[in-house]
Amino acid sequence: AGLRGQNRPDAALGLPELPLAELLRQAGYYTAAFTGGGFLARPFDFVRGFDVFYAFPQPEPSAKGCPPDRFDGPDVFRRASEWLRNNGPRPFFLFVHTYDVHDRCPFLPLGAAAEFGSWPRLSDAEQTKLQQHYRTLIARTDQRVGELLEVLPAVGAGDRTLVIVTSDHGEEFEEHALTGH
Repeated sequence: AGLRGQNRPDAALGLPELPLAELLRQAGYYTAAFTGGGFLARPFDFVRGFDVFYAFPQPEPSAKGCPPDRFDGPDVFRRASEWLRNNGPRPFFLFVHTYDVHDRCPFLPLGAAAEFGSWPRLSDAEQTKLQQHYRTLIARTDQRVGELLEVLPAVGAGDRTLVIVTSDHGEEFEEHALTGH
């Protein structure tokens, strides 16, 4: 739907007309999405088919440094867990998404946009810190996913729920002489 909304119908060839959430809602599932925003938000028509939809409002970039409220994970996973506690006994489709692992803010020059593409050129020591930062963010996200999964058996949905965990991509840290998104 987002590709069609961007007037890129060629990129959407072969995709179903209806998004998964809409198909499942038509089949009687209660649908909800809690996202980090960005490309998974209303401007890209990602809301289609969801009974409940939340996109984290990303803070504006600051020339003063990294905004502490830039991480969507705590809010997104808290909201998703609450929704699951209230709706887990019925048939549901829950989509949860975070951008937290993509954070590169502490390694960008002040005032630089946190854009896609290459990481800034870093010293060996900064590269080591960046990789540790990345591993820390992965571990935090993994913990949040685990906490959300613990809600399933608590609401009686553990043995009747299919869980799919996926990622759009990782980051490269000079593997194959490449860095970046």
